Amino acid sequence: MTVPWDPAYGTLLELAEACDVPAQWSCRTGVCHACETALLKGQVAYSPPRRSSRRRSRRPVRQGR
Repeated sequence: MTVPWDPAYGTLLELAEACDVPAQWSCRTGVCHACETALLKGQVAYSPPRRSSRRRSRRPVRQGR
């Protein structure tokens, strides 16, 4: 399967889900790298956006009662 990347997907996981590719994931629950897999054939080009050097403030999460 060959699918061109579109930033509208947001993440590779969302692209996989849009293409009905079964993927195990845990990132949405706080665990990273569960969906990693080996590349069997072809190549991958990935250029993530550069992060700002400014630290973002972390606001406390309000929980409902």
